[in-house]
Amino acid sequence: MATGLTKNQAKTFMQKYLDTNLPFYPGVYYGTYGGSPSSHSNCTLFTTWFLKNCTNLTLPTQSGNGYQTVDFVLNANKGKLVKSNIPKAFSLFSITPWNNNYYTQGAGHTGIVLGIDGNTVITGEANFGSTFGGLDGVYPNNGTVVTTHPLSTFNSLTGVTFIDLSRYYTGWNTNQNTKPEGEEEMVEINKRVMVKKDVKYTVDTLPWGKKGYIKINGIDSFAGRVIDLTQQMGSYLYSPQTKGWTDFKGFEEVETINKTMVVKRAGFTVDQFPWFKGVTRFGVSADYINKEVKVTGKKGAYYYMDNIGWIDEKAFLDDAQATDIKIGDKVMLLETASAYQTGETIPSSLKGKSYTVMEIKNVTQSKSKKAFLLKELMSWVLEQDVKK
Repeated sequence: MATGLTKNQAKTFMQKYLDTNLPFYPGVYYGTYGGSPSSHSNCTLFTTWFLKNCTNLTLPTQSGNGYQTVDFVLNANKGKLVKSNIPKAFSLFSITPWNNNYYTQGAGHTGIVLGIDGNTVITGEANFGSTFGGLDGVYPNNGTVVTTHPLSTFNSLTGVTFIDLSRYYTGWNTNQNTKPEGEEEMVEINKRVMVKKDVKYTVDTLPWGKKGYIKINGIDSFAGRVIDLTQQMGSYLYSPQTKGWTDFKGFEEVETINKTMVVKRAGFTVDQFPWFKGVTRFGVSADYINKEVKVTGKKGAYYYMDNIGWIDEKAFLDDAQATDIKIGDKVMLLETASAYQTGETIPSSLKGKSYTVMEIKNVTQSKSKKAFLLKELMSWVLEQDVKK
């Protein structure tokens, strides 16, 4: 049984990709680099083009490497798509890095299943670093090709994962390629991101390089903040918080949170970024005990308190919810810890490291009801000064 496109139809379809004006590397097209040595020779460029022109799905802010594409598209379309172990017509696929079955390198690979005919999977693919040698081209002239794979082996058992896009496949939109070369379309998006650390991109009144653009400031003045992105033009994104346009490489996607929460526990720092050693501290959770804060983002185990900073998720748990610490558990000695339970000052060099709980005793001291003997230090610390 055949589904999707035949091989000849797939070639006609891929010719539409080749007819599209796309940038050479290091130019950018909707968050992914252009091709090299041919402008179409990049696997993530092709899948981004397919998503943009042939589906009504949301594009990821950045495409990453080929092996990441499935996950990035899933995250950009939460609740709509499901990862699969087997191909279907109009599926997007990712292949693992250094996969001898498909001769991938460290970036892995991605492409689109355009059709399935019996035991044959028909794919559209592009390959960075390869020249165009026709749609039947073979390495090293396989810059853009229509390829076939056995249905019996082209699956997760050989390192290929899929997401079925057929429900959102709109076919080729003939209006997508009618703009003059070099003119980019502005699209509405809805993303929440964190401004990256140590980036030097600017915030401008228009996408950088556009006629009449004016620099407002540097995006580094927003470093660590969680902001919204509402418009995209090429590789540039607009935020109502910065009131300007910035290169997509200045941002990192975070989980969107929209709720008011109450800080319940002391002993945690409020930082510019999710905690790492040396991060700039803005305050401590004790400053916000029993106060309501607006939480707008989450990354790993850290919440972003709007216009305040990042804090460990455990700061919002009451004592009954907090994970019990037991003998043998590993705990981290917090940067906010100042003194041992016995009163001596804790050296800074010992903070932010993990230690083993050797003994536990009940106390009524400061904000703590327990103290822990740390095996590696052979010293007692209060429960407010550690976290599991």
